[in-house]
Amino acid sequence: MHKLMMKKSKYGFTLVELMIVVAIIGILAVLAIYGVTKYITNAKTSEARNSLGQLAKAAVASYEEERSAPDYVAPGSVTAGSQHQVCAGASATVPAAIANVANKKYQSSQATGADWSIGDKNTGWPCLKFALTEPQYFMYDYKADTATNRWVAKADSAFKGGTTSTLGFSIGGKTAGTQNQMVVVPQIHEVEGPAADPPGL
Repeated sequence: MHKLMMKKSKYGFTLVELMIVVAIIGILAVLAIYGVTKYITNAKTSEARNSLGQLAKAAVASYEEERSAPDYVAPGSVTAGSQHQVCAGASATVPAAIANVANKKYQSSQATGADWSIGDKNTGWPCLKFALTEPQYFMYDYKADTATNRWVAKADSAFKGGTTSTLGFSIGGKTAGTQNQMVVVPQIHEVEGPAADPPGL
């Protein structure tokens, strides 16, 4: 009996057993790679979601401010009525090109007249009082129609490299109702490719 057991112990794993083990390891490796990739993508996209949420709050806050003409008012006369108006659209995206966030981060310039400081108290990023100081994975854009008080903020990135957007997010708002109340779309719109206007805007 002892000799029989010794004889059997000399045999190794069969080819089928080895193939099953290799297959199991391969499946586990694929699942691990998928999980890590998904985690990294979610970590990167959280930047866009948080930033667009801040932009939405900034757009609503800027609309709620009462703006009036800064003209001199002569004695005995009255000023033009105060009005609510969204910030006019930004003249440039930050960064200026999608290639600057093609599978890499962009550190925006804090210099006067560059990136987030392009515009004035009624236009673009300075009007929104919005800026990012940390390196960013996304290119941001803000467009608005001051006549209809409709605005859209977008975030695009090229995670796989190249010069075209591979993942886009957007959020927007407009005035509605007899009181011209500013309403914002209920959730951030996500698409494969360049960011599109949210449905309903």
